[in-house]
Amino acid sequence: MAHSDKGQDEEMLDMFFDAAKAQEPVPGSDLMARILADASQVQSGFQTVPDAKPVPTPARTTQSILTRIFAVLGGWAGASALTASICIGVLYGATAPDTVRSYLPSLNEQTAELDFSYLGLLDETVADLEG
Repeated sequence: MAHSDKGQDEEMLDMFFDAAKAQEPVPGSDLMARILADASQVQSGFQTVPDAKPVPTPARTTQSILTRIFAVLGGWAGASALTASICIGVLYGATAPDTVRSYLPSLNEQTAELDFSYLGLLDETVADLEG
């Protein structure tokens, strides 16, 4: 197809499109009658519902705050483990550090040294922190 033929084809298409735009699409009377009959049949089905019973909603159970907290902790086992940990923490916090050291011989050493020499990247950082 030559370039001039393309221009002619576009002009013809434009002519057809302009003619189609000029006419308003109006549905026929028989189509409108069928649509309205179908709509009235559908609407009449919505008006009467045979033996319509309300759907029962499940009763909402109210749980106490204590029950909900136990559920979050994992039940009685989690709550008892947390309670034991709290009691031990309070015991260690309330007693003097010397008393705790007498029960735990590993804490009798006064200082603990960390050896980062095997990590070549941290040697400079450790030296900066020490100096």
